[in-house]
Amino acid sequence: MKALSYILLFCFAFSKVAIAQYCTSNDRFTELDFFQANEISSLQNVTFATDVTDGLGNTQDLDMDIYFPSAASENLTERPFILLLHGGGFQSGNKSLMTNYCTQLAQKGFVAATMDYRKGWNTSIPTDQVKAGYRVQQDANAALRFIVENANVVDIDTSWIFIGGQSAGAIASFFTSYTDQQEWELEFPGIEAELGSLNTSGNNITHSFSLKGIFNNWGMALSTSIDTPDLLPTISFHGGQDSTVPIDSSMVNSIEFIGSGIVHNVLETNAVCSEITIDSLGGHGIYTNSAGLQFRIERASCFFKSIFCDNCATTLMTQEFSANCSMDSLTSHIEATQNSIELFPNPTQNEFTVTGDLQNYQIEILNASGTLLQTVNSTNTSHTIDISELPQGLFFIKLSNLTNNNLVLQQIIKMN
Repeated sequence: MKALSYILLFCFAFSKVAIAQYCTSNDRFTELDFFQANEISSLQNVTFATDVTDGLGNTQDLDMDIYFPSAASENLTERPFILLLHGGGFQSGNKSLMTNYCTQLAQKGFVAATMDYRKGWNTSIPTDQVKAGYRVQQDANAALRFIVENANVVDIDTSWIFIGGQSAGAIASFFTSYTDQQEWELEFPGIEAELGSLNTSGNNITHSFSLKGIFNNWGMALSTSIDTPDLLPTISFHGGQDSTVPIDSSMVNSIEFIGSGIVHNVLETNAVCSEITIDSLGGHGIYTNSAGLQFRIERASCFFKSIFCDNCATTLMTQEFSANCSMDSLTSHIEATQNSIELFPNPTQNEFTVTGDLQNYQIEILNASGTLLQTVNSTNTSHTIDISELPQGLFFIKLSNLTNNNLVLQQIIKMN
């Protein structure tokens, strides 16, 4: 695992480089709530799969709960969707464990759903736990087919579907994203004949779906299914001391799985954006209290917005670093010539230089919370600014054109 490194994912939505309608210049899909709690509606216990058999031989129907901004408070005709799967080792838990995730993401502007899936496996049979994961992928596939079929009910944009979960739910999210029928057959010959197809279980809906990104909370993936052409942007949270789902690699019934750390490295190597926060002393489940959940949701929302805006980047952090991708308090205009102003070196230790057309600019240094720390008025094309007294961390450099009120926002990492 790499040493501490801050490669900032700056997910500010630049209005002139948007590639999707969701790259907005307002607070939608940022760390801030775009909707109040009373503006969120839900559909409860929506059945998406019927007469499926779990690992203990019980037949059941499966339901999901869907959360979305109410029609009266919304002005988009379609919205991106995220499906969330709970943890519990494929043995326990239910969809209510992800309700808070869904409501918070809905307040950011997403449609979010939490689903039940088949649980239970025979602990005396070594391969049964992995087969339980296959069943959950069947159920997730059924849920996503159902969502595509009924997208107009809550105005879902089926071209922007994400998936995520925690623990077993995160593992199932990786399965759903990467592991196809052929790859399952290579690991478990005859599994389709025994348990049925991945794409026909639970309902007779035949729609396909395409995933755009993964919200991974202490999960792992089947190593043989991480294929370069299929890699997806991923935001991850994992404890460095997790012995239940290791952050690096592990063998489960002679099958190799790779944890969040290795997944991150694979994505980075292949130039696919990946953000990971690692608690080096954390075990299985990190940032799990209400504040920690809020932290993870805010970072995930900003990460997904950076995908909308095509400025998704790779980030590795070993401490909690609050999301700040709205910057609404700082900007009313964004200068299209962002790259015409250069800042170097970055990261830096004691000073940095700003170069470019800086005539009649005000240069301000702000911390990650937006607090103003230092101001310089520029009439030159180059300025070297001393930041030796600042602590280690992330800072925003706000460059204001005093003539036309345009702004340029840059970021810099201060290292010790």
